[in-house]
Amino acid sequence: MLTTQILLFLGAFTMLIGFLVFSLELYQLIKIDAQARQMNRPEIWALSAAGRGNVIGLYHYLVERRQHPITHQTEDNHLLLQKHKKVAIAFLVVGFVGAILMLIGTLFLAG
Repeated sequence: MLTTQILLFLGAFTMLIGFLVFSLELYQLIKIDAQARQMNRPEIWALSAAGRGNVIGLYHYLVERRQHPITHQTEDNHLLLQKHKKVAIAFLVVGFVGAILMLIGTLFLAG
């Protein structure tokens, strides 16, 4: 029983950290992309797309960005985007690992 509770707690903590950092990295990715496309208020676009926790804001950003070609992409921004992409993917995986740990703990709790 104690092992199951530890597994559930560890899974929940891992999932929370993973998805929280993923959201922050997604915010940074969208902000850098919106700045490179010279969209008005890139912070608002990033917050709308990554901060609300739903896909409607992200979908709206992806549709709107088609109208703004990349005009100010520097090498530093490109490297920064690559770094944020790698970190975002890594923490997305961490979040899913936490969810799997919680699922395993729940199965042990039920069985």
